[in-house]
Amino acid sequence: MDGYQVKGKAEILTKGPLYEEAVKISEERARRLGREMTKPKAAIKIKVDEVYSLKPGPTAGEKIC
Repeated sequence: MDGYQVKGKAEILTKGPLYEEAVKISEERARRLGREMTKPKAAIKIKVDEVYSLKPGPTAGEKIC
C-alpha cells in the first residue's frame, strides 16, 4: 500500500493549449475503451511545492521532496 500527499498551487484551466491537450488525451482514452465521453469542463494544473509519503509505517508523513 502506497500513497502520496501533494501540496502546491492549483490553477483551473478552461481554455488554452494545456486544456486542449487534456481534452485530446481524454478523447483518445475514451476511444480506446470504446466509451462515450463528454468534453471535460476543465483541466487542473498544479505547481507542486511539496510531496509527502502516506505509506504506512515509520516513514508515514515523511516529506519526500
